[in-house]
Amino acid sequence: MSTLKKPAVKPKPSPAPTSASSTPQFDESSKAPTTGPKFVYPERLIIYHAGTGKIVFLASLKLTTIFSFALFDLWAFPTFVSGGASIYQSLGIALCGLIPLTYVAYTTTPYVTTIHMYIPQFARVSAANLERFAKGVPPATKLEISTLSFIGKPRTSTLTVGDLKPTRKRWGMVNYERDTTAANAERKWWRFRAVGEFNIQGVTEKKLPRSGWVWRIVNEVVGKRSDGGGAPKEKGTQTKK
Repeated sequence: MSTLKKPAVKPKPSPAPTSASSTPQFDESSKAPTTGPKFVYPERLIIYHAGTGKIVFLASLKLTTIFSFALFDLWAFPTFVSGGASIYQSLGIALCGLIPLTYVAYTTTPYVTTIHMYIPQFARVSAANLERFAKGVPPATKLEISTLSFIGKPRTSTLTVGDLKPTRKRWGMVNYERDTTAANAERKWWRFRAVGEFNIQGVTEKKLPRSGWVWRIVNEVVGKRSDGGGAPKEKGTQTKK
C-alpha cells in the first residue's frame, strides 16, 4: 500500500529587525509656522468698481461706433463719391459715421471702471486697521486706475494718491486729473499719451465692492488735501463690512 507524501513547506523568512534608525523621523522644526497675522484683505485691494453692466455697455458702444465709422466712411462714402452723388450727400454719409465715433470717444475716454490700492501689511489684518490707514493715507500710496481705451479695452494707469487732484472739466465729465508731464517724457513717441483725466462716478452702496467704503474715505482725504476744492460728493452712506 503506497503512502501519500506531504508536500514540503518552505520556511517563511523571518522579518528583518527594525531599528530606530530605519523608522522615518519628522523634524518638528520643518513644519509650517502656525503663528503670524491672518490677512483679511489682499495687498492689491479693489476700492472702486463702476459696475459690470456699465462697463460692458460702454465697451460695446465704443466697438459699435467703430464699425459704424467703417461702414459709412470707408465703404458708403467712397461708393457715393464714385457713383456721382452730390457733395452734400457724400458729406452727410461721412458725418453719420464720424460724429458718433468722435462723441463717444470724447465722452467715455476718462470713464473709470475700477480702482485698486496697494495697502501695507498692518492694514490687511482687520477693518479697523484698514480704516485707520485710509483716513491718513500717505500721498505715496500706489493706485491702479483702469479706464476704457479707444476700442473698449481696459487701460491701467499707475499713479499715487498724491497725484490725484479734484477738478471739473469737459462740462463735468472729468472730476479728477493728474500731471502727466513726467510720464509722457519717459514714453516713446509712438506710444499713447498717459491718461491724465478721470471720471470717477458715484456708485450706490448696493453696487460697491466689499471694500468700497475705503474709496469714500480716500475720496474725502484727497479733497481735503487739494487746494482746488473739495472732492465730488457721492451717493450712499459710508459702510464697512
